[in-house]
Amino acid sequence: MEEALKGDEIFSDVLAEAFLTECPATPLSHLAEGSEGLAAEGVPYQVSAYVTRACNLRCLHCYISADKPLPDELSYEEWSRAFSELVDLGTRVLYILGGEPMLRRDIYDIISSASGLGMKVSMSTNGTLIGKREAVRLRESGLSEVQVSLDGPSEAINDSIRPPGSFRAAISAIRHLKEVGLRVTIGVTLFSANEAYVKSMIDLAKNLGVDSITFEALAPFGRAIVNRLQRPSENIWRTILPLAAGSPRISLSSMRFLMPISLLQESYRKAKELLGKSSYQTCPAGRSRMVIDANGDVYGCELLIGLMKPEGNVRRDSIKELWRGGFGGLRRRDLSNVLPCSSCTMYELCRGGCPARALQRYRTLRAPDPMCPYVKGRPVPSASRL
Repeated sequence: MEEALKGDEIFSDVLAEAFLTECPATPLSHLAEGSEGLAAEGVPYQVSAYVTRACNLRCLHCYISADKPLPDELSYEEWSRAFSELVDLGTRVLYILGGEPMLRRDIYDIISSASGLGMKVSMSTNGTLIGKREAVRLRESGLSEVQVSLDGPSEAINDSIRPPGSFRAAISAIRHLKEVGLRVTIGVTLFSANEAYVKSMIDLAKNLGVDSITFEALAPFGRAIVNRLQRPSENIWRTILPLAAGSPRISLSSMRFLMPISLLQESYRKAKELLGKSSYQTCPAGRSRMVIDANGDVYGCELLIGLMKPEGNVRRDSIKELWRGGFGGLRRRDLSNVLPCSSCTMYELCRGGCPARALQRYRTLRAPDPMCPYVKGRPVPSASRL
């Protein structure tokens, strides 16, 4: 079966995307279609704005442990100033996240501020606060796309992972958003409790008429650790890839290291073909992407919150100066002399995998991603601690 999958172009294209979108925190990965967005090194092409840490749900797997708002969250005016600075730097794609963004009464103004500057603005939401009126206002504010989170194909399954009532509310939101003409994707966090329902989730997405569905393997951060959740099995690719053809579009995120090595190598080859001579690296943190937390703190990636000090804060610092002078640890991360990366044929794109997972496990950026099959079971070389 594995050899048959490798020979099919549709499956190979999905494998290539899976290699390129290993980042476990970047939502709506399918927005960066083609190599233009992927290869935008040197500017913060993609920025994630966590407009609030407040959330009305307490999902078991939330990597940021969203709950109450931070005491000093940015105002609309402060976000608006930050967006202006970002556009001047070259930001073209803005992801709005939380917490739950819809808890902010000024969320429409925040979206309008960014979209009015020419950025492509997308939002990730649990959907529980979106009715017909809210869907209309989101469209009018200039939102390009909405990702609605669902983790099961039925009320019983989804609401065992998310709080009761969240399934029906999310389905209702999806219908309202589609009715007003917005592009909608379903975001699924895959882990051991729901990996058996992949086909049912795709069928649900098809019945709802959404534009795409993204499967993202569990990020072992936040509540996922507290609740001792397990990532999906390494055979999940056998379920997903045969379903890749047709609609809705299927995207994979943080799935690279769940593939057997032979398919991993094939996905690397296809990724190289897609990118051509681009110098793109699969972790965009601090290179073509950054994150602004709800209080204005700036990071290369949201998974680094709590693991590293912020690069600065948009309230007191120039974003241009932060971008030009910050992110040194991420930009200097070089594992070319560290095993197994030093002997790996995929290092040119992989560059050691996710620095946040390495930092969390080994307390240093000078270590490879612990999820990598070449790393598992190997001693990690000593390196200076941050």
